[in-house]
Amino acid sequence: MRVPLDRRRRAGRPLIAVRQTVAVLAICLRVDARRPASWIAAAAAAAAVVMLARAAPPSGMTDTAAGVCGGLLAAASLGSLAGGGGCGEAERWTTRVLGRLAWPVAGTAAACVWLLATGVAPRETLRITVLVAGAAVMAVMVFRLVAWRRPGAGARERHDVRHAGAAFSAAVGHGPPAVRSWPEALAMATTLVAMAVCYFLAPEFAAWYAGVAVAWFVVLGVPVATTASGDADALARRDLVRTCVGRPRLPGTTAHALAAILTHAAILGWPAVVAAVLWRGAAWTSGGPILAILVVASLATATAVVVWGADACNATRDTAAAVIVALLVAVVSGLATAAAGGRPVAGSPSLRTLPSPPVNIRC
Repeated sequence: MRVPLDRRRRAGRPLIAVRQTVAVLAICLRVDARRPASWIAAAAAAAAVVMLARAAPPSGMTDTAAGVCGGLLAAASLGSLAGGGGCGEAERWTTRVLGRLAWPVAGTAAACVWLLATGVAPRETLRITVLVAGAAVMAVMVFRLVAWRRPGAGARERHDVRHAGAAFSAAVGHGPPAVRSWPEALAMATTLVAMAVCYFLAPEFAAWYAGVAVAWFVVLGVPVATTASGDADALARRDLVRTCVGRPRLPGTTAHALAAILTHAAILGWPAVVAAVLWRGAAWTSGGPILAILVVASLATATAVVVWGADACNATRDTAAAVIVALLVAVVSGLATAAAGGRPVAGSPSLRTLPSPPVNIRC
C-alpha cells in the first residue's frame, strides 16, 4: 500500500526543518567566530568556572557568583541581539541566539573538562559548570520575554542605515541626568544600608559590600559605558556633538560616559571610605573596607580605559560590552573566591565597640 504524497510531505517537514536549522546554526557559528566578543565571552566563561570551582570551601556566595557570571556572559555573548526580533523574525533570532550562546557554553565545557582532567573536586566542578551554563540559558530566556513585551522590537528600521541616529536620539532623550534619577538615589540608599550592615552590625559579612557595589556598578555604569561605543550611529553622534558648541558631554558620547563612570564610582565608594575611617587600622585586613574601595576604583578605571580605547579604535558596542563584562566576571569570581569561607574579619569594629559621644543632660 502506497502512502499518499501529502502524508509523506507532512512527515518529512520536521526533518527538513531540523536540517535547515542545523545548516543556519553552522553558518552563524562561522560568522560569530569573526566577532571578538564571542572569543572574549568564551574565555571569560572558562576563567569563571576555574576560579569558582577552585574556591574552597564552597559556599552560597560561590553559587550566587556563578549565577551572576552566567547572566553577564549571556549578555556579553548576545550583544546587539539582546533586544530580540520581531514576530516574523522569531525563528531566525532564535537560531542566531543559539549560535552566540554556544560560545560561553563551550568555554564552560572546556574549563570543566580541564578541571576534571587535573582532578579538581569533580562534584564542585560539575556543579559550578551547570550553574554558570544554566544561568546563561535562563538569562537568554529572560531577554526573549522582555523583547516580546517591547512594542515594535525587532523592526527592520532599527537596522537601516537611514535611521542610524535613532539610537543616539533615544540616548539624548533618555540620557541619565547628573545624579538625580531614581536609580542613583536607590543606589545611595542601598549602599548606606549595606555599609551599616556589612561593616558595623555584621562585620563577618564585610566582603559582601564589595559585591553590592559591583552589582550597582553593573546597573549604573555599564549601560552608559556601552552606549558610548560606536556602531552605525557613531557618525551621527559625532556630527551632533560638533554642532553643539559648549556641550561636549552629551549622553552617548565618550566624555559623558567617562564623567558618568567616575560619578557612579564616587557614589558607590564613599560609604566604604567612611567605614575605612571608622575602622582605622583594621580597614586593611582581609575583606575590610579597603577591599571595596580598591574594587570600585579598579573597576571604574578599567571601564574608563575600555570606553576610551573603544572610541579610539572604533570598536563596536558588542566588543566594548564583552570586555567590560569579562572584567566584571573576573571581579565577581574573585570576590566570591575571597569570601568563600565567610570568615569574620579580625579586629573589625561594630556599633558596640565604637566610642559613643558624651551626653550632657542639663536640668
